[in-house]
Amino acid sequence: MNILIVESESERARAMPLYGLHGDGHEVFFARTVDEACALQERRWPELILMNMSMHQSCAQNWMQKIRKVPVDCRYVPIVFLASIHDDDALARFITSYADDFIELPHNQNSLKAKLTVIERSIQTQASLTRFKHKTEMEIGLAKHMFAALTHRAQTEIPNLNHWLWPAGHFSGDVLIYDKTPAGELRVMLADFTGHGLTAAVGALPSSDAFFAMTRKGMSVSEIVCEINAKLKLILPAGYFSSACLFGINAEGTELDIWNGGLPPVLLLDGNNRVVSTVKSSKPPLGILSPEAFDGETTRLKVPEGFSMVMHSDGLTEAVNPEGEMFGEQRLQLAISNASAQPGLLEGIKQSLLTFMNGQEPLDDVSLVMLGTA
Repeated sequence: MNILIVESESERARAMPLYGLHGDGHEVFFARTVDEACALQERRWPELILMNMSMHQSCAQNWMQKIRKVPVDCRYVPIVFLASIHDDDALARFITSYADDFIELPHNQNSLKAKLTVIERSIQTQASLTRFKHKTEMEIGLAKHMFAALTHRAQTEIPNLNHWLWPAGHFSGDVLIYDKTPAGELRVMLADFTGHGLTAAVGALPSSDAFFAMTRKGMSVSEIVCEINAKLKLILPAGYFSSACLFGINAEGTELDIWNGGLPPVLLLDGNNRVVSTVKSSKPPLGILSPEAFDGETTRLKVPEGFSMVMHSDGLTEAVNPEGEMFGEQRLQLAISNASAQPGLLEGIKQSLLTFMNGQEPLDDVSLVMLGTA
């Protein structure tokens, strides 16, 4: 282990036991001033810094602050203070503000060796955590790219389709995709995959491939959902699936076909924002049943004039505020009733949830989708 020992001239005599660290396989180098210590940090990349200075020396805290500011390539480099404990309050200030640990003086070679072994284990643990963090960040970046690619594959924008996604973490693991058939019929899928990041992307990729390919061939909602289920059942391990809702609306905008497997009820509203139909989940999520056992039958609804349709993930109704209360279906219904007009419906639900959360982050991804009369 590379060890930088920082000591003032007046404390040099107390550092004599530290010179024996060479024999234990450590590389030890010394600094007598803070400038020398900072320069050695940049050249020698120490793994541990020992501060051999009295707590009562006026420069000690300033030295620690300057050394702590030197870039160390995002590594964890602990600063351990060598101290004769005569002032508990002063020691507490050093530990809470500057140092990571302390070694009480005077010390013998065996106790010093044992202490350094413990510190070395902590450094190795921190290094492992840093490597894991970097690996996770790379996976998150890749998953973000994949999800962004999925959600931008639609060939046309749908002016009467609005949505809001509020991720619980780095990004939302919920997937909303939509497109139109050659005959002008709209197809929409909201999917909530098991897990987040790359775990969710594993299921999202084949699902989106099937969705867009079959939509552009003019396939029905039932045919699309059966194909997605077959793909997910084939590739996903046990315990992984996708709660999803798919719906289609004909080119005239008069009929809806809805398949709901594991998502909250889909609400169909009239022109006065009154609920006229509710399509609850009556099927298991995608990827659980074999193609032979899977039921792709949809619910068909006639849509009223000036209709709206509200679809959301369970992250919305299960959102919990700082007092531990759940948003729930009743608050959602109240937000819908209080919306002044159809164009403000999604924004009204959104603001109602944000007010309820009072700055609290959601525990699960929140997805809200609204389809209205064009």
